[in-house]
Amino acid sequence: MSLDVNGKKPKVNYLKKGFDFYQLFDDDFYDHLHNKTARQTIKACIAIGLGAAYNTGDIRDMTLGDIQVDGNIIRVKNVYETERIPWIVLTGDLGKFIKEYYELRVERTTSLGDTSPRFFEKFWDGGELEIDVDIAGIKSNGTVDKPSNIISLMTYMLRYISFKMDIDPHLYPTHLYVNSILHQLLQTEGKALESIIRTYGWERAFVRESFYQYIQYRDQNESIGFNPFDSSVPKELNTIPDTKSEEPSDFFLKSSSVNDSDADEDILLIEFLNLTRRRRDTKRVRALKILYKNCCQICGEALVDINGIGYSEVNHIQPMAEHKGVDREENMIVHCPNHHTLMDMGIITIDPGDRETILHVDKSNPLHKSKLLLTNHLLGEKYVQYHHDVIFYSMKEQVARNLKELSIEL
Repeated sequence: MSLDVNGKKPKVNYLKKGFDFYQLFDDDFYDHLHNKTARQTIKACIAIGLGAAYNTGDIRDMTLGDIQVDGNIIRVKNVYETERIPWIVLTGDLGKFIKEYYELRVERTTSLGDTSPRFFEKFWDGGELEIDVDIAGIKSNGTVDKPSNIISLMTYMLRYISFKMDIDPHLYPTHLYVNSILHQLLQTEGKALESIIRTYGWERAFVRESFYQYIQYRDQNESIGFNPFDSSVPKELNTIPDTKSEEPSDFFLKSSSVNDSDADEDILLIEFLNLTRRRRDTKRVRALKILYKNCCQICGEALVDINGIGYSEVNHIQPMAEHKGVDREENMIVHCPNHHTLMDMGIITIDPGDRETILHVDKSNPLHKSKLLLTNHLLGEKYVQYHHDVIFYSMKEQVARNLKELSIEL
C-alpha cells in the first residue's frame, strides 16, 4: 500500500473533469531521472494502472503470462477475474507505452538471461537515479531517500508530477484505478457503466466509489472535453457530416473480438482516440427513464438508488445501425445493465404473442416464461417480432450447435 509522507494512507484524489492525462507521461517530468529504462518502466506501470485498473499489488505481481502483444494490440489479463471479460485490450497511446517497456523486457531477458516470471523488473541502479530531494525526502541518516523498487519510484514520480502541476492532494499509484473508472464515466456521460460492471464487477468498492463520485460531478452541471488526454473537444467532432448515424463514441468500446480469428474472445477494448457511433434521441431516453424511475422492466430494480438517484439503460429492441431499428419509444425498453446485455446477446427476448412474456434460450432458467414486471408503455409488435425472430433465434441456433458438438441434447 502506498503511504503519504506522514506514513498514512493518502486521501483519494479524484482528478478534475477534463484532466489532461497526457501530462502523466510528459517526458519533461521524467528527464531529471537521467535514466531511459526507469522512465519506460514507470510509464508502462501508469498505463497499466489507468488502462486496466491495476492496483500497486497487481502491478508488482504481474507476470509475463499476464500480457500478450500482437502488433500494436496489447492484451492484459483482467485481474478481477470476471468470466465474460478475461482480457483487457489496450491500444493507442497506452498500448504504446506498455509495448515500449515490453520490448525492453524481452531484450533484457534475452541479453541477461533473466528467468524471472515477473513482467515488471527493475533494470536500473537506484543509486544512479537523479532524484529531487524535496520530493523524495531525507532519511534519518541524512541521505536522500531514493526509490528502491518499481512501486516506490512510481510513487515518487506521481508525487513529482503532482508537485510540478500543482495537483493537491498529490497523486499516488492507488489513485490511478479509481480515476480510470471515474473518467470513463465522465467522458461517456455514464454510458460506460455497463462495460465497467461487466469487466470489474459492481461488488468492487472502487467501482462503486468512483460511480458515486461521478454522480457528484454530474450534479454540478458542468461540461468536459471528450478525449481523456485532451481537455478540449477536437474540431473533427463538430464537422461530422452524417449526423444521423454517428456521434462521439464511448471512452470504452466493447468488442467480442479483435479480429475474426478471435471470435471466442470477450474483451474490453480501450482506445484513447476520437471515434464515432450512432446518435440517439436523448430526450426520449430520459423520458422513459423517468417514466420507469430508472427501474428495469424485467427485474423491477434500479441499479443504484442514493438520495433518489437511480441508474438504468434504455435498449433498442430492434437495434439501430446494422439492424436498422428506429429511435422511437415503442422500440425501446428500460433495463438494468445485466438484462440489457442478455437481450443484446439474444439470450432473452420478449414473446411477440403478448409482448409481456420473457423467453430465455435456456428453458430451465427462472426468467423463461416470466412476465415483464413493469409495462408502462406499449412495445411495438414488429420490433419485438424482429428481436425474437432474428437475434433470439440466432442465439438459440448457436446454442443448439454448440450442444450438438458436445453430444448433449438441449
